[in-house]
Amino acid sequence: MFDLTDDQLKEKLLASFGTKPYLITNPRNLSVTPLDLLFATMFNFGGQKQFKQLESELGIQKLASIFRALDEQPNTHLLPMTSNYLRLYFDKHSPL
Repeated sequence: MFDLTDDQLKEKLLASFGTKPYLITNPRNLSVTPLDLLFATMFNFGGQKQFKQLESELGIQKLASIFRALDEQPNTHLLPMTSNYLRLYFDKHSPL
């Protein structure tokens, strides 16, 4: 149901930033910004409104799988507090 390409995911993610493009380090050249960095930025600095919008568009299962893939990387861009909170959130609302 939510089998999206990387380009479609990037579009939805950028749309969720809405009025906060300053969260992205280089908003002029988004085509070269890695997708995992965009998701980490949204998880770390996006608000609840952006998170819920993305969750409704992608689905909680897809968002949980993206987070878990990011969290398993040895050099992640997620802040420790954000990582812990989202791990608990997705374990409760989207168990494996």
